Amino acid sequence: MAENMLEKRVQCRRCGRVFVPQNLLRKRQRKSRGTAVPWAGALSVLIALVLIVVGAVVISNMVSEKKPPAPAREAQSSPQGVDKAAQAREEAMVRLTETVLRWLNALKSGDQVQLDLLTDPAGFYRTYPEGEKPKDRRGKPVSWSTMDPIDRVTWKNRIFKDLTQGDLGKPLRDKEYLDGTFSLDQGDPLTSIYLKGSASFKKKGGNPRDVWIYKFSLTREGSAEKPRWRVSGFSLEKKPKARVKKKKSRAKLRLPKGVNPDEIKEVTINREGKKEKVLVVKPVPLDHLPDTPPELRKEIDHLLEVAADPNANARAANKACERLVEIGRPAMPRILNLFYQIVHGPNPDSYDNRTTIMRIIKSCLVPMTRCDFGFNPSMRPDEKGNTAAQERETALGQYYVWWFQHNDKAYWDLLKKEREKDESGF
Repeated sequence: MAENMLEKRVQCRRCGRVFVPQNLLRKRQRKSRGTAVPWAGALSVLIALVLIVVGAVVISNMVSEKKPPAPAREAQSSPQGVDKAAQAREEAMVRLTETVLRWLNALKSGDQVQLDLLTDPAGFYRTYPEGEKPKDRRGKPVSWSTMDPIDRVTWKNRIFKDLTQGDLGKPLRDKEYLDGTFSLDQGDPLTSIYLKGSASFKKKGGNPRDVWIYKFSLTREGSAEKPRWRVSGFSLEKKPKARVKKKKSRAKLRLPKGVNPDEIKEVTINREGKKEKVLVVKPVPLDHLPDTPPELRKEIDHLLEVAADPNANARAANKACERLVEIGRPAMPRILNLFYQIVHGPNPDSYDNRTTIMRIIKSCLVPMTRCDFGFNPSMRPDEKGNTAAQERETALGQYYVWWFQHNDKAYWDLLKKEREKDESGF
């Protein structure tokens, strides 16, 4: 080809085909790369990006709808979630407490149906001695899970019998549950399989201050949303301390001359149908106190003659007793001496003597000592003739002990102030 035709297209005259030189093609390719804009490719890339973004959003929405939010995160991020979790845990604690109470009622009443529903026999089986359990081929004790079904039924019946009738449940059968004392010591009532709790008890008819604390083991049953439990064991955690009975300290007695301290003794009396131990002393004649003036001594003796006179006017006798109470401490030994003379006189059961004793006790001794010691002066002897005498002698001995304990001035000064306060009304 001619040189001027190298960069031009040439058409064959025979076949009509068009031939383009290679250098011309290369120039066109370089021109297209530098100046042409690939609109179709850019559009394709943009559409692909849009589809990828839209697909990712749709997939994330679908995953978020299928997957529920975690309870812990919900509880942490929302106050409402915290309230729901706390409410669920509180409801679980209520059901847990009801389970223990129902199990205790079944234990005491012997309800086998409730006991079967609320007891995990595997836990109680472990508390029995190894020697009592069935053995396998190697001579080792069989566990509850590998035990023969027939032996398991036999052992379950034995456990229930020991709980309701035997020594296994005896510690709880004679005690009463103290309301509101059950608490959870170990585990979570919503998620844990094994729980431990404790409760307080008191003995029936015992001292309310004596409290026993028992620890309970519970096993979760099933995997329901609202959990249920069975009692698998209990043990004593704390018992009340043994109280040492303290000996009652006797008040210091200021004994007069002629009274032997060895003659003070403790006797048992029957007061209002109950036996009671009291302190008595053998009575002796009592004279005036050493510090009582002579004029007051004469007045006291005269007043006692009026009070002991069976023919005296009742009004005069009552006034004499009122005056003796007003005198107080100086008159006390002579009043007891009159009581002593009548009791140890020739005829203490006569009507006149019983009337005098009643008068000096009710109108003199009771207001001054605030004690009557349960003695009825109008009591007559029984068929044996010694009941009235015995009661009278015991009352006299108790009044003597009272006087030996309270013959100091401090008590009588206090008694005088109280009487003046009562009379004034302030």
